[in-house]
Amino acid sequence: MLVKKDIAYIITGYSMKAKTSLGMGDDLFHFTNIVQKSREEAAVLYRSENFKSIFLKNDENLINLYESLYDSENVYESMEEFLIAIKKKSPLTFKMDTQTRTYSLSQEGEKDSLIIEKKRMGIYRA
Repeated sequence: MLVKKDIAYIITGYSMKAKTSLGMGDDLFHFTNIVQKSREEAAVLYRSENFKSIFLKNDENLINLYESLYDSENVYESMEEFLIAIKKKSPLTFKMDTQTRTYSLSQEGEKDSLIIEKKRMGIYRA
């Protein structure tokens, strides 16, 4: 004799999260805040094997962008370009105190200085 019985059960799903200095995080807003707080911590997250599954949520466009920038020699530049591309950060801009400068090549030891103002957070090499 075959007896049919219903069994009640509960399925609980959990999303992966990253433990960070700002708490548990699993979205690009959280990652952007980590970049602002600690570039070093953000770089470790960015290069981690779980970054795509935790922060990019299997979004093919984001993953393609991330993978195209991943091989960059400088992880900080790669993160910067990634955040700019996904509109989580504005590009780094510079403003000089003057448009043009004229110098005489005949005078030795001529010295000058420029005031360059950096707007926004960002990575740059001088």
